[in-house]
Amino acid sequence: MSSGLSSVPESVLEGATGPDVTLVVVTRTVIADAVVALAATVGLTTQVLDDHDGPVAEALAALAPGPRHAVVLTDHDAPGTAEVIRAALASGAGYVGMMGSRSRARGVFEALRAEGQTDPALEHLHVPVGLDTGGRTAGEMGLSVVAEVVAWANGKLVRAGDRSGLAAP
Repeated sequence: MSSGLSSVPESVLEGATGPDVTLVVVTRTVIADAVVALAATVGLTTQVLDDHDGPVAEALAALAPGPRHAVVLTDHDAPGTAEVIRAALASGAGYVGMMGSRSRARGVFEALRAEGQTDPALEHLHVPVGLDTGGRTAGEMGLSVVAEVVAWANGKLVRAGDRSGLAAP
């Protein structure tokens, strides 16, 4: 009789450390703190970039994210947000997400399209970031972000990045 372990997700197997993804969290906020704490419990490597440490877009470029990096902005009103989104999309990061309302998301997508960003590039941008759990606290929002990043990392994310309701051109 088979042990059945082949059908158990790797993340619950003994010795597993979670997906081989680095989660880059932009801007220190209470939500960022929750994201980092929860990411650690599932074995994600995290790095926090904050404008108090210098220009985030430059730090992100120096980090040189690749396809197994997820970049999440936890404060859409932080200085340089537009530059950070542009840098994240240009970096080759496999996943880019930003906290924000659906109306804020519409504005972000409209502005990026007006700048010439193409829909294939924008498919990597998830706004609002996180699975829609209806959560309102920092912990609940952090959980939704980490859950979505883990789903993406494991090839299980089924939604397109744009949940703003903005129709493609």
